[in-house]
Amino acid sequence: MRPEAETTAHPAAFSALGEFGDTSAAVAVYPLTAATCKEMRWVLLTLTKEDKQRVITDFQVHSDDTGSPEVQVALLTGRIEYLTEHLQEHKKDHHSRRGLLKMVGQRRRLLNYLNNVNPERYRTVIQRLGLRR
Repeated sequence: MRPEAETTAHPAAFSALGEFGDTSAAVAVYPLTAATCKEMRWVLLTLTKEDKQRVITDFQVHSDDTGSPEVQVALLTGRIEYLTEHLQEHKKDHHSRRGLLKMVGQRRRLLNYLNNVNPERYRTVIQRLGLRR
């Protein structure tokens, strides 16, 4: 049997999530801006329930919203950033590369939809996430 893999925290986690991953302190001290989004993107692939809920509340359109394009794009952006870093280290991981390309395409389709429906919301999401387009 294989030994269980040890999980280690990314160095930015302590600055963004507090010393022990306490998100309540991070919400008060680090509001979700483009800079903190870039800092926290790597966390989004393996989010705890609390972290995922925080991203959802930061990007939701109304109080019951969990699936708007804004929320989906924010979650996909974090997963894309994580996989990008992963693939820089593991250059021959072509299965993950395919998943990354599918996620990029999905995010692109969601952003195109958002731009067609409401360009102002599109520009807001692009600015908050620090995406180029």
